[in-house]
Amino acid sequence: MVTYATELKTVLLGVDAVMLARHGAVYPPVAVAMANGVRTRLGATYGLATTGVAGPEPADGQPVGTAHIAVSVADDTVVRTIALTGDRQQIRRLTVENALGLLLGSLGKRSTDYSVTLAANTGWHDLAD
Repeated sequence: MVTYATELKTVLLGVDAVMLARHGAVYPPVAVAMANGVRTRLGATYGLATTGVAGPEPADGQPVGTAHIAVSVADDTVVRTIALTGDRQQIRRLTVENALGLLLGSLGKRSTDYSVTLAANTGWHDLAD
């Protein structure tokens, strides 16, 4: 789900509207709630969420380059806050790369049945048979 609009975070993912009003969308617990929401509402094993400020201007009192990334699994949710530099496109790309890295780390903790790697400029490749 792409829930760029704050209202969609509440309607589609179940993020608490009071929390969003009080802290804004760029807040670590919002990333956690988004990851939990996408996992539970879609019946997925993993939920992955990002929220942040790619620019060009600060938002929600946060500087450009701030990103919060969360991965949710039934028994665990991990959130990371990163500070990135670059233009809007670079910040968005680095946020996705960090999010996929966090997801990959979660997958590695939970399964030895397959390997996944990130190939430069080509996307994700499942190396399993």
